[in-house]
Amino acid sequence: MQQVAGAPYEHLEKIKSRDEYKVRVGHYRIIVSLKNPEREVHVLTIRHRRNAYKD
Repeated sequence: MQQVAGAPYEHLEKIKSRDEYKVRVGHYRIIVSLKNPEREVHVLTIRHRRNAYKD
């Protein structure tokens, strides 16, 4: 996550239907939001990829 915080747009992939981004880590997805794209990355959830996008 330190790499993401340093340069968020290089490591994050936009989730199409949401105003959120994802980071892939093996079989897991870290769903984040950017409050201030230059400074703040808020982790919303960490889930297995099979369940990551279910609300």
